[in-house]
Amino acid sequence: TQGVSSAASDVYKRQIKENNMTIKSNSSGFTLAEVLITLGIIGVIAALTLPNLITQYQKSATVQGLKVAYSLLSQAVQKSVSENGEINEWDYSLSSADFDETYLIPYLKIVKKCEGAECITTDDFHGYYQLNGSKYTHIDKSYILSNGMILMKDTAGISLGFIVYMIDINGNKRPNKMGRDIFSFYLFNHDTLTDASHKNVTKDIKSNLYPGSLDEKGMPHYYESRDYIMSSASHRGCNKQSAGGHSGIGSACAVVIMKDGWKISKDYPW
Repeated sequence: TQGVSSAASDVYKRQIKENNMTIKSNSSGFTLAEVLITLGIIGVIAALTLPNLITQYQKSATVQGLKVAYSLLSQAVQKSVSENGEINEWDYSLSSADFDETYLIPYLKIVKKCEGAECITTDDFHGYYQLNGSKYTHIDKSYILSNGMILMKDTAGISLGFIVYMIDINGNKRPNKMGRDIFSFYLFNHDTLTDASHKNVTKDIKSNLYPGSLDEKGMPHYYESRDYIMSSASHRGCNKQSAGGHSGIGSACAVVIMKDGWKISKDYPW
């Protein structure tokens, strides 16, 4: 009985082996040409989709960085107001450095302080590019924050109330360009406006920190319409053909992102 069982087992094993050999001999692999064609198709698809995926990721990261920057500055200003009184009551006769050291810097985590724009280096100069690609170097002070962002202060006169801060949300990494990785915030004090008509326009606006900079009337971009901010008519607007000034062309772009529901829309000058 054992002999018969052993023989049957051997027959079964031979059949399995023969079947496997038959399957292998009947199956055919990919030819080199077929592999190359497949890889080529994959490469074309990747070339078409990868740039778009990278751009979408960059836009998403930019929006998140802008949110963090706005939150940090807003919290710092709120803490300062709680200790130093309303923005309209601050001492605007102070020097630029003393103003920062009194009303803002104590409420931020600063790891390095620089004279002028020395904290940010772009290609062969200290400063950054405006939205239209021209250099912007009119920076009075710069600071590196603990999270790596770079805070900059515009040279606009404090006595005029035009206090504009810029933040590079990814530090010294490229592109160092307004509207791409650098955004403006306007610390608005309408009591110091020298023009009576400007005061009348802004009299009902609460002093605060606004995303963006200021338009030709000294108004925060925040209070202008999106269409106007995106047009070339707006000073410092989110348009490459806008007129420049404090913080540079494109300093209104933070407002556009905010007005669009914290996203970068298709018509944004990316």
